[in-house]
Amino acid sequence: MQKISIEALARQQIAAAVAAPSGRAADTAFGGHEKKLRQTVMAFRAGTQLSEHQNPARQRSTC
Repeated sequence: MQKISIEALARQQIAAAVAAPSGRAADTAFGGHEKKLRQTVMAFRAGTQLSEHQNPARQRSTC
């Protein structure tokens, strides 16, 4: 698995969003000792927005 900072991932996603026909891009980074932590980075080209969508039920984490 490739190591990358969240800031670097954000820069990549901004570049991808600018180039994408939809004007948006996203990627999820996994971390933590057991790779259970997730951070999703979303980028939008200026003037693009995320429309309303269904929000799946939150998953509960057990420690």
